[in-house]
Amino acid sequence: MGKICLPYEKNRCCVVVTVANMPTARGRVRETTRRLIADTGCPVELILAERLLQQMMVDTARPKASNFGWLTGYVVRILMPELGFDHRVCAYSNPRALRIASEEGFDGIAGKPFLDNFHYSNGEGGEFCLESWAQYRDRRGMGQSRS
Repeated sequence: MGKICLPYEKNRCCVVVTVANMPTARGRVRETTRRLIADTGCPVELILAERLLQQMMVDTARPKASNFGWLTGYVVRILMPELGFDHRVCAYSNPRALRIASEEGFDGIAGKPFLDNFHYSNGEGGEFCLESWAQYRDRRGMGQSRS
């Protein structure tokens, strides 16, 4: 479990996630990778295209109100193997929010609740870094007990 750093794109912090369905009886998994704007002002985990969410959903989630209007909710499986992340998270869809991300060249938005799964920072400057909390604590010497 390491740390990943991605360069800013068009002055935006970027996160790359893999959306995966649950394994079939034969163990097959369908995966697709998406580039998302990292937005600490976004109050939901992820905003992605509704068609993708419908194809990959594990379950439905309650719709949420936002400054974009109502967000349709789904539970999807998100993978980030470099960080040891394989979890089900709530993802939402809203055409207006997606249009904003698309105009910037992104596939959606990763909001603060999702980003809080990791320690995030600006890295060395000009890049956005994510690190698992366990890795961060170990690196900082915070995971060791004191005698």
